[in-house]
Amino acid sequence: MEVRGEGTAVKVIAAFTKESIAETKEKYGLKEGDVVFLEEPSGGGAATAQILVEASVRAVLIPEDISHAAEETLFKGNVPVLRGIPLERAEDFAMAEPESLEVAIAAWEKEAEKNRHKAKEDELQSLFEEYRSERRRGLV
Repeated sequence: MEVRGEGTAVKVIAAFTKESIAETKEKYGLKEGDVVFLEEPSGGGAATAQILVEASVRAVLIPEDISHAAEETLFKGNVPVLRGIPLERAEDFAMAEPESLEVAIAAWEKEAEKNRHKAKEDELQSLFEEYRSERRRGLV
């Protein structure tokens, strides 16, 4: 299906733990550009998310929310975290419709760019405020 463009292969990781990620890596490999589905996304933190960032996965699909720390780590690593992507399951693999996956990734990238821009604005505003405060106190 993937070769014919009818589906994108998705590797299923049973739980968001270092052990489960290592097991999937050992069994099926986890390489750059892979799309993964976290069956049970709760419990993983920044360190667990960093493993997926270092593997350079293309996207992480989740059925429910993950920890803020994990989502932040994946965001900083430029790995989209996507919810609500329909999947056809077959044991440790799944297939996602390429079009809906691409649309979701594009939407995430657009939103991520807005968030990065806002963070830069906030940082600049903070520097201005700090400078003004120091000037008022006569330090500059």
